[in-house]
Amino acid sequence: MLAVFASCTKTYKPRIKYKAEVSDIKSDIELLRFDLDFFSLDTANISQGLEKLKEKHGEFVKTFLIDIINDGRPQPFEEIAKVFLSIPEAKQIEDSIKKNYSDLKFAEKEIEDILRYKIHFFGDKILPIKKVYTFQSLYKYGAFTYDGIAGIGLDFFLGENHVGYQAVEPLRPQYKRRTLNSMHLSSTLAASIAEYIVSESSKASGGKMIDQMLYEGKKFYVKACLMPETPDSIIYDFTDFQIKYCELGETALWEHLGKENLIFSSKKSDYQKYVTEGPFNPKIDLPGNSGSWLGAQIVAQAAARMRKEMKASNPNQSIREIDRKVMETVLKQNDSQFFLQRYKPTKS
Repeated sequence: MLAVFASCTKTYKPRIKYKAEVSDIKSDIELLRFDLDFFSLDTANISQGLEKLKEKHGEFVKTFLIDIINDGRPQPFEEIAKVFLSIPEAKQIEDSIKKNYSDLKFAEKEIEDILRYKIHFFGDKILPIKKVYTFQSLYKYGAFTYDGIAGIGLDFFLGENHVGYQAVEPLRPQYKRRTLNSMHLSSTLAASIAEYIVSESSKASGGKMIDQMLYEGKKFYVKACLMPETPDSIIYDFTDFQIKYCELGETALWEHLGKENLIFSSKKSDYQKYVTEGPFNPKIDLPGNSGSWLGAQIVAQAAARMRKEMKASNPNQSIREIDRKVMETVLKQNDSQFFLQRYKPTKS
């Protein structure tokens, strides 16, 4: 496999990504430390404490207690809160969170920028997020968005050597643990926003690899548009080497998938590892999600071509109107041939 990507020995130059102009867009959000307030509750006066918590955090209290930490059984809010607060590991995690995140101003700025780009590409009616709550859930949820609010599970960003991750099966692999740090905190929220937007606008039509590549690629494309200044290693949860490996070997990657008859294969067991997270050994195989990465490049090329054509045919239309129309079109388009006709592997 390494020989196939011998081009990776070339001098590497990071690709220039499309960056929209958003300086005129306001994005006022509140980043609320719900985790600190929740773990400050006095279990001897839990009812009174929860009422005060509701005054400050509104409906998120119910969301947290019922949808995030409850085990599914119908229980009073007071009991759910008491049980969670009594778990020694939950207290240990919160101590680690306090140590690592005494200040989240860096994340607040990053999230504000993400939401500016969201408004640029999608308007302010889709996911009009005004409040972002931090919480911890014993490693159940990293981030979510719904009904105008968003949440970030800070227990997912304590560093790859955080001892708790070794006991959680989905977080145990090294390729996953290396993403569980502050650099990926805001990007996880961007991924959640992208997941929501793509799922509302598109679908993986058909069961071929190319269909899944494009569907997953759309999520990464939206995420990249929301974070244009963020390194692709963060966008794709790759290492720097994996990004170089894919970018310098894009043509070889495309040709390899074609030669192995995978691109139009309907056999999920053959192509699944290329469109999901996974380990990477360059002597054995391609990176996990390399197919999703390639799908994002295919989507990006189609978007760039459409943007250029629309600018030429509609010189009086604003860039923002063009960007929104292009984004709407590529997300709603589910015909793989639409994208493949506009794609040519980039030679780095």
